[in-house]
Amino acid sequence: MPESMENNAFKKASNKTQGLKFRHQLSLIFVLGIFVMALITSIAVSNISSQIVRDREIEQGLQVTRSLAKQSELALLYQSRE
Repeated sequence: MPESMENNAFKKASNKTQGLKFRHQLSLIFVLGIFVMALITSIAVSNISSQIVRDREIEQGLQVTRSLAKQSELALLYQSRE
């Protein structure tokens, strides 16, 4: 975004908050801070959860692979058709 547009948006936001009392400005900043923290926390939890699910799926896949390999080894040893 061009610098002039950023300055213009900042000036508009600044002008709107100038008319508010300090208590209202403080409340607005507090609410916005809580919202940003909730958003960041939600993204972090989502990423961590995705990683945990991915790791568990990989581990389950490896267990299935090991199990099938063991069964195949036994089938070969006993010359089974299965």
